[in-house]
Amino acid sequence: MSLSGAFSNIPPVVANYTAKGEHGKLGDIDCYFTGKKGSKRGIFVNYDAFRYHPNVFQICDILGSLGFYILVPDPFCGKPLTADDLGNPKVMEEFAGNCGSWKASKAYYIQGIDYLRNSGATSVGILGFCWGGKVALTGLQELDGLVGGAIVHPAMVTSDDFGKVKTPLLAMPFNDKDMEMFKRGFAELKTKPFGAQCRLESYVDVIYGFCGPRGDWTDPTIAKRVNDAIQLLATFFNDIMPNYSQIACCNTLPVTANYTTKGEYGKLGDLDCYFAGVKGSKHGLFINYDVFAFHPNVLQLCDILGSAGFYVVLPDLLRGVPLTMPDLGKPEVLKAFMQNAGSWETSEPAYVQGLEYLRNSGATSVGVIGFCWGGRHVATALERLDGVVGGAIVHPAMITSDDFGKVKAPLMALPSKDEDMEMFKKGFAELKAKPFGAQCRLESFEDMTHGFCGARGDWANPVIAKRSRDAIHLLVTFFNDLMPN
Repeated sequence: MSLSGAFSNIPPVVANYTAKGEHGKLGDIDCYFTGKKGSKRGIFVNYDAFRYHPNVFQICDILGSLGFYILVPDPFCGKPLTADDLGNPKVMEEFAGNCGSWKASKAYYIQGIDYLRNSGATSVGILGFCWGGKVALTGLQELDGLVGGAIVHPAMVTSDDFGKVKTPLLAMPFNDKDMEMFKRGFAELKTKPFGAQCRLESYVDVIYGFCGPRGDWTDPTIAKRVNDAIQLLATFFNDIMPNYSQIACCNTLPVTANYTTKGEYGKLGDLDCYFAGVKGSKHGLFINYDVFAFHPNVLQLCDILGSAGFYVVLPDLLRGVPLTMPDLGKPEVLKAFMQNAGSWETSEPAYVQGLEYLRNSGATSVGVIGFCWGGRHVATALERLDGVVGGAIVHPAMITSDDFGKVKAPLMALPSKDEDMEMFKKGFAELKAKPFGAQCRLESFEDMTHGFCGARGDWANPVIAKRSRDAIHLLVTFFNDLMPN
């Protein structure tokens, strides 16, 4: 399964970067750690000959923001090579035979990979830059239990190295001369049982080291190619690492017309509610429907989210009095709606009660989803209510760019062609500057009309049904990434 679409929100690399991870030690080796400790997906990174550099930290921080737990050891102990060293054959020969060799590297590979597993990673991969590509290839030959590896503008690699590799490999060579050798090696890899998972991508338009310390990321062309490379890395490791988000997303049910609900109706106080999923799940979702209230499409969406592992509560916020299609053409009706039944002041008690119910039912992480007018409520909830891990708004209405600046938790927005995309871009530019900005996501459904994923969606139409399923995929993935398994 290709997950490249899941990473369309990768933040661009920048010059003058301040690292977001932490420095620490494994034994007597200094290390850089980034991402969420406890993630099921760990990556061990072998830097290039220039050791710790802001460019390397930035790549690792971006991968960490996408759900991986990253470890970068410093086996050079603070003594990297210099640009002059690279032009000295004697120095390079000595480097390759000593501290840059697999013999010298093996111990800290084993120690680092064990650390990632002991920290909760059930899948571990390795990533090597420059000379680290050669070392990473050897790791894929000699170490058991790795899911795969990636090598970026690798050095000192020969065609003989590929035949010994025991797991999937992604390679990103940088020039035409090396490319022929890589093609021969990948022809051999493709014959292996995991050959279909191997990937070779050429970066012949950029210089050696573009994705590391030698990359001038103030150059927009180079920065763009670096982002391309990060996207490939994220996609490759997601494809070879099973995780809850991925499995749930793959198994998300298709929407259908003429649906029979699978959940249950009940009450919270005097408020009618629809409940879906398994009570007791650690992942809870509170859903704010659109103005048409309990509609089969909305109930079906709740059931699908429930089948993906969430416990879902959908309260009848309009208390049995939804709007009608003719109402939508009457400005005075809509104004009265937003001032009364559809106001945050009217809905807030139900939000508080519903979120408390989810927590009391066993949910340790709760999120909120809003459709249409509910999108505005979700933005307000993320501003005013504590303990919500994040929210999603689907073809949201009545929201302004000012709302985004007040949000205090990750947000995903899925506007249709009828929403103001420029306003959303402006708002998300502000969100990206927040500490949780890397977790925020904006995905445009510019081929769909407002309401496609709710009551106004004609799910008998296969195109609309598919795009609604795409939106549900995004909801599942977004909340799984926010909620610890």
